[in-house]
Amino acid sequence: MSQIPVDQIARFREATLNVMQLRLQEQEVCGYWSVIFSPKGIASLTKQDMTGFLSFAQNKRWRT
Repeated sequence: MSQIPVDQIARFREATLNVMQLRLQEQEVCGYWSVIFSPKGIASLTKQDMTGFLSFAQNKRWRT
């Protein structure tokens, strides 16, 4: 079995959010989008709202 280079592990750790960061992002995003997709918000939903929801930069929930 081969070893993973230490620098590769360090790069992975730097690029990976920890559980607390992920949970805080989830709370922020869910709070924002729950207003947009509420019964009142749906009535005025725009193309820009949907584009934002589908964008990782705004939604922060999509993973590849």
